[in-house]
Amino acid sequence: MKVDVSRLARMDGAYQDLAFEGFLEGQPNDQGEVILDRPVRFQGRIGNAGGILKLDGILETEYAVRCARCLEDLRIPLKAEVHESFAYAGNTDGGGPEDGAYYRRGDAVELDKPLLDNIFLSFPQVWHCSPACRGLCPVCGTNLNQGMCRCSGDLGEESEASGG
Repeated sequence: MKVDVSRLARMDGAYQDLAFEGFLEGQPNDQGEVILDRPVRFQGRIGNAGGILKLDGILETEYAVRCARCLEDLRIPLKAEVHESFAYAGNTDGGGPEDGAYYRRGDAVELDKPLLDNIFLSFPQVWHCSPACRGLCPVCGTNLNQGMCRCSGDLGEESEASGG
């Protein structure tokens, strides 16, 4: 999504409210373990703070993953605060943008990459269907959340005998 910032870029302190819902350019449908197949909603504002454009708002979407223990399919809602900066790429004074800023060219700011970056950075390292998920039996593959298997009693004895 591109936002015209020609007015904002000329007036320090100016801002523009933003609200949109849709798929982002470059939004992968399948990112390995994560499936981003739902639209992204964003509500916030972009403003000029001393020549640096600041984007602040709330991003919401939903994605599909599997539990790392039992492999059940999960739908996870995501809500993240977004705080990003955009420095003008044509700045010739030799100074770079502040740390972590995205560059902008011309009178438009492209929001797709910063919003996708915020989505990816909001993911946990692993997903579980619940903190008490018992996972799969390592012998027969039975989902232990749905009941015991015939080999689960033997596993407990083996585990105690091996110290684990």
